[in-house]
Amino acid sequence: MEAVRKAVEFQVIGRVQGVGYRYFAQTHALMLGVKGWVKNLPDGTVVGHAVGTPDQLVSFFHKLLEGPSFSRVDDLREKPLNEQMVYRYGDFSIVR
Repeated sequence: MEAVRKAVEFQVIGRVQGVGYRYFAQTHALMLGVKGWVKNLPDGTVVGHAVGTPDQLVSFFHKLLEGPSFSRVDDLREKPLNEQMVYRYGDFSIVR
């Protein structure tokens, strides 16, 4: 039986641009088997979509809260996405 997967939009607030944050997120997503994307926004935040099992997403968000060594995460916001988004992504990419 296939594990249930969820799709979530996330936004990371803090010092998360110019510190390798998107690459950090991509690396850990790929290691955990999380699909989706991540990108910088003009307001200084990082946003993305993440698709995975509940356990994968918990581990991924734990890593996002940790961030790379020169980052500072003040807040991590997440909201569920439409169920059809679960099937949209084949990998985890950085969007420019």
